[in-house]
Amino acid sequence: MTPAATALDPNGKLRLRAQAQLRAAPGLPPARSTAEALAVLYRLAASPATAGDALALLHELQVHQVELELQQEELQRTQIELEQALQRQIERLERAPLGCLSLDASGRITELNSAAAHLLGAAVATLWGRTLSSLLTPSGAQALQALLLQVGAAGPAPAEVCVLELLPSPGQASQVLHASASADQPPGHWLLALLAPPETALQSPRR
Repeated sequence: MTPAATALDPNGKLRLRAQAQLRAAPGLPPARSTAEALAVLYRLAASPATAGDALALLHELQVHQVELELQQEELQRTQIELEQALQRQIERLERAPLGCLSLDASGRITELNSAAAHLLGAAVATLWGRTLSSLLTPSGAQALQALLLQVGAAGPAPAEVCVLELLPSPGQASQVLHASASADQPPGHWLLALLAPPETALQSPRR
């Protein structure tokens, strides 16, 4: 068995299944990709002098072919399971009552859920690619910068927390959000969680 096959099938279960399938259905047709090599083996198997070795090698190749097919099935099944798990996590994030967003190294919003957009007072589509600091007052932008610098200096420490002041909508008083941050990958990227203070009413999205 090849090293790659061993990694995918460390206990040899797929190989045993492949051998069982060949025993149950002898004479399986060779794959087109190996037709020439198998044709040589068939010719060698027809000669009494080389028949034993050729038939043994032919059987080994057929076992390997079925083993690869079984590995492909396992990989496809695993991929489907991973995609389903990822979709569940995305749905959970979207339904979370906490505002969650990601910032790149320039402070631009790369991901956010509906709760984060609601807290920031804008529609999700209008926030993609905007810098978070552009939605904050000067003091709020300074607080955000200090928060991210503190998180970067702390390394894998518990998330830091600060208060961010939003730019006020026309005719409204400014509002504040509690923000916590932690480092993300790649380095220089950030994960933020936003929460309105208990006494602060959530504002409607800005137009």
